[in-house]
Amino acid sequence: MKTDNVAIIKSSMTHASLTMPTLDVPFLKPQTVMGRNERCWCGSNRKWKHCHRDRDKQAPVPVSKHVHEMRERLMVGRCMHPAAVSGACGGGPIRAHTIQRNGGLSGIAEAGHVLSIVAAFEDLHKNNGVLVPRSVGVGSASTFSGFCNYHDTTMFRPVEVGARELSGENCFLLSFRALAYEFVMKEAAIGTLSLMRENDRGRPYEEQIAIQEHLNVMGVAYQLGLSDLMRWKLDYDAAYVGKEFQRHNAHAVSFDGVLPVVACGAFTPEVDFNGRQLQKLGVGPAGHEAVTFNLTVFDGRSVAVLGWMGNQEGPSGHFAASFVDAVRATGADAVIKLVFEQLDNTFMQPTWWSGLPHTDQSIILRHVQSGTPFGHERTKEALLGKGLTFPARVDAISSFVCR
Repeated sequence: MKTDNVAIIKSSMTHASLTMPTLDVPFLKPQTVMGRNERCWCGSNRKWKHCHRDRDKQAPVPVSKHVHEMRERLMVGRCMHPAAVSGACGGGPIRAHTIQRNGGLSGIAEAGHVLSIVAAFEDLHKNNGVLVPRSVGVGSASTFSGFCNYHDTTMFRPVEVGARELSGENCFLLSFRALAYEFVMKEAAIGTLSLMRENDRGRPYEEQIAIQEHLNVMGVAYQLGLSDLMRWKLDYDAAYVGKEFQRHNAHAVSFDGVLPVVACGAFTPEVDFNGRQLQKLGVGPAGHEAVTFNLTVFDGRSVAVLGWMGNQEGPSGHFAASFVDAVRATGADAVIKLVFEQLDNTFMQPTWWSGLPHTDQSIILRHVQSGTPFGHERTKEALLGKGLTFPARVDAISSFVCR
């Protein structure tokens, strides 16, 4: 049901994750000497003689080779259409766009290129640990191996071709693609753990332990995250198959101009725009909730769509209500702040970025690194404080929510 006003959710609800203890990860049992054919202490499931025996004497893996192999893993993917489980696909997965090429990426591109945040993380080793957005062509920007050609073409036609409207169905389709992207990337990240285990080659024993223990924790956290994604994906699949798009909630914000940023992804909202803690990561299985977010361009104007499944009284509903309030108060500032704080699948207009003062660039990059291994832990104030001002004004806020 479409509504023009968003009720402020008032509830004493406390999500289970806020009171659960920190994730209990079984400790590794490092050993300097093992039986040659014993399974290595690092958890690789390889024999010690082929793994950590004389690890400090092994040649380090070149960073360039490591990055190349990780990119190759990320390109494997699979079709995420609900029918794909029965094999009803027209071939293997293609490099599908998460943000439509025509209108979305091209709406902010200059000379066919945009600046990529994902590429900035890939290039950290080249830039001495400093995030430097890299120019990429719109043909390769925002792509992932998440759908076969047939399903990518047919499923997302309503948001790719012709006059595109912010209907409940179209908001659902944008959310489905955002969730599919996160699912494929999470599976790929789990697949790269075996590569990351090689990062301690040529290092002292103590550093080997630290690296392997860190990866051990990451592995457990990734698996928990994938469990959440599988549960969320089942809900989206069921809604799509049954054409029950009304089960999906969304707030769609349209602007009277084009913002210099586009983005797509999904995340677990930890804090809202009021500084309230909603959920806590790094704990046991607590049934986390997720929201999806798309910032793209429809017919010459920017649109932002925040979506979620479930009721309005959980963490996602609370986050969504605070988002709408923030948009009404600060306009595009709230949208851009959310994008840089939560999504790495983000692209920028080159001259906009180069024209920003250094202080504004620093603020953005601090948001980008928040909650990542390369930055600081996400705080309750993550979505508060100074932002940026944009000339585009909020034209309308449409809500498609279950009552």
